[in-house]
Amino acid sequence: MEHHNQLTPRNETNAIQKSRNNDFLQSFAEKHKTTIEKSDVQALSLSNDLALKNYQNAELLLDHLNSVVKKVMEIHFGVRSGLISDDFMESVIVSLRKKFGSLTAREIEFAFSRVEIKKEDFRQVTLREFLLPVQIWYQKKAEIENKIEAFEREQREKEEGIRKAAEFKNQSIVIYNESRVSGKWCGTIFNANAIARDIAKKIDQSVKNKLWTDAQKAKRLQDVKAEENPNSIDFKNIGFTAERIFGELIVKEGIKQKIDI
Repeated sequence: MEHHNQLTPRNETNAIQKSRNNDFLQSFAEKHKTTIEKSDVQALSLSNDLALKNYQNAELLLDHLNSVVKKVMEIHFGVRSGLISDDFMESVIVSLRKKFGSLTAREIEFAFSRVEIKKEDFRQVTLREFLLPVQIWYQKKAEIENKIEAFEREQREKEEGIRKAAEFKNQSIVIYNESRVSGKWCGTIFNANAIARDIAKKIDQSVKNKLWTDAQKAKRLQDVKAEENPNSIDFKNIGFTAERIFGELIVKEGIKQKIDI
């Protein structure tokens, strides 16, 4: 078959190849277990092979694709290799390289294992029929990749949120220690709530009960003032719930009792 030039691949990096570990993919598969087959997620590891378009050696690419096509035809279509015409083989290989260059040889083989091929007469296999399972996997893989990228963003945002929360808490501890020296809380209500739980553990329950009552009163007073004069609302205090007010009272009590954290 004299079509090597048509199949000469460019020297490109397989864009689909990712450095995702097994734990990450297992977490992803668990989250999407109702919509994505676990075997499809596991099959992403096949992308680590060389993509069709990245073969430097055209002869090697032809050998690999010849082997895959013959294996698929015999196993899934019941057609022995000796019955496959040169024209059909050439059309399949050219189409695979042109339309599905980002896939690997093992992915093409996998594409047929994930679908049920229904055909009454296997003696005649058209190019379209052969390529259909590959097209289905190609589209499914793109769908999975998009969901994985979204999942990765979620994970990064979650980790970033945890990092920022820890950083904010450390800053709040510094402010608290400085406030203990001065004897007056000099942080915000949000700084207070970042460390209130640690301080509350060291305060007697009876004291905490009183502080909670005070917090509820302060919240009611805040609401009454807002109703009486809406124009006087300080929008910086809009999120001052009774729980947050309570947290700040806890911190002020901690300073009063010289509690260490």
